[in-house]
Amino acid sequence: MTTVQTQTFHTKGDLDVGTLSPPPYFHGETVELRPMASATSSLSSSSPPVYEEASSSAAGSGSTGPSGTTFKPTKSLQVENKGLPVIALPLPPRPYPIEVYAVGDSGLRSSKAYESVRPTRGSGSCILFRGDPAAGAEPVCTTVYRFGPGRPPKVRLLGPDSDVDFSTLGEDKGGLAAGEEEFEVLSRGVTTRAVSIRTHLGTFLWRYAGKAERREFEADSLVVMDRVTTVALAGGKTEERYRRVAQLVRNKEFRTAGSGRSTAGNGGRLMMDLSEWDVDRKGEFEQMEALILAGCICMLKKEMDRRRFHQSMVIAGGGGGGP
Repeated sequence: MTTVQTQTFHTKGDLDVGTLSPPPYFHGETVELRPMASATSSLSSSSPPVYEEASSSAAGSGSTGPSGTTFKPTKSLQVENKGLPVIALPLPPRPYPIEVYAVGDSGLRSSKAYESVRPTRGSGSCILFRGDPAAGAEPVCTTVYRFGPGRPPKVRLLGPDSDVDFSTLGEDKGGLAAGEEEFEVLSRGVTTRAVSIRTHLGTFLWRYAGKAERREFEADSLVVMDRVTTVALAGGKTEERYRRVAQLVRNKEFRTAGSGRSTAGNGGRLMMDLSEWDVDRKGEFEQMEALILAGCICMLKKEMDRRRFHQSMVIAGGGGGGP
């Protein structure tokens, strides 16, 4: 598994380091202007966009967020993953599946909606199934983790003609099948844990929220997914604008049972606003839901990789001490 930037080792710092201030959210429709090459280059640079301070308000399903934007989730999922504690050997986690459950109107989890499965303990790559794989669920996307610097994870949205096999997961098959799309999860820089992705569904940013936003949703940890849109301004200038489309809330109520505040990669309540994607337009609604979930799981895996890296450093430091 690739070691990347995610969660810090110190218990208190786990919730504070690597966060970004919330971006200036914007109401209404916008048009993305940049071509794919330039937009990808901009988002993968080490200089993040200018963000504004968050405003405090009461938490809730229609809570008012930064710059007065109201985040109204249309669907929620419960992501279950125990993650890695602070005190543990830096071994690859066992290939237990990450289970994702539907959440009813009452807020209680119900049937299994997705399951992310890794083939072996030594592999970070996985296949995301819609439903229970044991019951013949369909694969909806794969995430391939590649070893070495400058080789970010690759997520592939699958189509009806996709050929998925654990034995060939991650191999270059020489092209995409009908209905498939592949994109990289690009780091925003060496000083941040934020990542960006660009797809036909839009350009998105995953980031860790600061204290004000965490307080707003009564969360110990809040991981936010924003849609990034480049719009034209007067005088020929352009500006990046942001709209929150998903967030993973981890607190005493929502975090996976058996995990704690300092656990890396533990699960929580994934809230999504899918109102922008038409349910009748070429399966965009289902694709967007799978894209959000794949990105969320990728962030959790990055947290666990970072935790293992710091655990390895502690062990190496202890073994190299003086007499």
